[in-house]
Amino acid sequence: MAIKLLYVDDQVQTVETQRHNYVKLSEPIIVGREYRNSSSVYKVIQKFYDTLVVLRPSDGWTCTAHGASLYLVDGELELQWDFSTGGHFEEQTCLI
Repeated sequence: MAIKLLYVDDQVQTVETQRHNYVKLSEPIIVGREYRNSSSVYKVIQKFYDTLVVLRPSDGWTCTAHGASLYLVDGELELQWDFSTGGHFEEQTCLI
């Protein structure tokens, strides 16, 4: 645990924050596979080197992820990227 000092109304308050262990992996990112990213899951739709088009199936959010790599974060496989562009919601089709 790390401790951060916050100033609230000129008084110091401490907040504990959790440190995570990150290990970058050399494994390839697989198109069509779903990966965790923090508390979400993303499906890789397209790949061009380290740039991906990813879809969050839970709500249809899609974006282009730049600088993507796989990491072990506290022992769990996770997809992370440097920044994203073109984020938007895909149209959802509802069958009744």
